[in-house]
Amino acid sequence: HIHDHHSHHHDHSHDPRPIVEERAAKLEGGPRPGKELYSALLKVLLEKDIVSQEEIREMSERLVMAGKTLNGASLVARAWNDPGFEERLLSDAAAAAAEMGIVTSNPNAPTVLTVVKNTKNVHNLVVC
Repeated sequence: HIHDHHSHHHDHSHDPRPIVEERAAKLEGGPRPGKELYSALLKVLLEKDIVSQEEIREMSERLVMAGKTLNGASLVARAWNDPGFEERLLSDAAAAAAEMGIVTSNPNAPTVLTVVKNTKNVHNLVVC
């Protein structure tokens, strides 16, 4: 079932798609330095089978994660083995994490570490 989103009444207007796309392109600016060189080099590396797209994706992920420690597993493992820590983690996650030297604040955005416990009927999904 497809909806015509422009048939409803509201107090704001929608610009036509070409105008929205043109505005977005202007905000992105011109080509970044090295972009053409990057594209040409990538094309040659893939064509000559020097690297695969999967290898590039994996390397990119490693670069993005370089120097980052994922501490969630250590918090969960300690909570499984230490009922007192589990209680503290559920009541004040940031303070409990600090006990393990884990800083949960983010200088770039107001973040609050929230911890919930799985039950027999509810399993929680972690999204970052």
